[in-house]
Amino acid sequence: MKGHIALQILSFTFLSSASNSVGIEYPPCGTLSTFTIQNSPAEAEGDVDFAFRLSTGFDDYTSLCSGQWRGVQTDWQECDENTEHSSVMFRGTASGYLDVTHRYLCKRQGESTESNEIALGIANGTVILDFPQGDSITFNAYISLAHRKPNMACADASQHPEWVVESFSYGTGYLITPGGPGPGGPTGVIASVGFNLLNKANGFSIQCSANWLSGTMDHNNDTLIDPNKDWPCPNPYGSDLIPVDDYPTSSFRFDKAKRLLTLHQQWECNDSSKR
Repeated sequence: MKGHIALQILSFTFLSSASNSVGIEYPPCGTLSTFTIQNSPAEAEGDVDFAFRLSTGFDDYTSLCSGQWRGVQTDWQECDENTEHSSVMFRGTASGYLDVTHRYLCKRQGESTESNEIALGIANGTVILDFPQGDSITFNAYISLAHRKPNMACADASQHPEWVVESFSYGTGYLITPGGPGPGGPTGVIASVGFNLLNKANGFSIQCSANWLSGTMDHNNDTLIDPNKDWPCPNPYGSDLIPVDDYPTSSFRFDKAKRLLTLHQQWECNDSSKR
């Protein structure tokens, strides 16, 4: 299913959204931590030839991980304890190394808006498995951050979608040319508008803004931000960890004279509606 909607909001007064993190304690985001694994083949069950118990130094994750290796390069395999907030995959290499990747949700420090403070952390580490059964080893986990991927199982929620706009602002100011040869002083008016947008159907939040320099000196000109121009909202954080096509496309128009903010957003759902 593909959602495609235009939303109009008729007021400059917007309410803040409820935090997505209510009732959940997310670990702080960082850039470096550790994985610890214990060689534990005795815990393995079924058709497996190696097993280990993994714990992390950043979100209190712990799980048994087991699978087939047999001395060759393996596909990525999942550990036992995976949730929507924290999951681990691993693979073995033909040269005896173990690759571990952990995807988890974390809280950005110093983020000004609640809808943007929860990020996707991706921790990667590699270690050689050459230690005895029962022993443990700790190795580095290198962490990259990305915006959370939108929830693609959103068909039902998209039947009657909801948005939240928060931290809306509009302002103007003079552009001042520096002194030196030629005249200095105001040369025009800069107008800016910005807000945070949350799509509750897929959990996607984005920051939208526009700036425009006008040659007019009139602060009260209602067309400083062109009301007929579509202003795109860029993908958040410039993350290259998530394919661009997985993000919704968002744009807006702002008509100050009519006190009208028009939003346009298109997104995809990969499930079927039960309604």
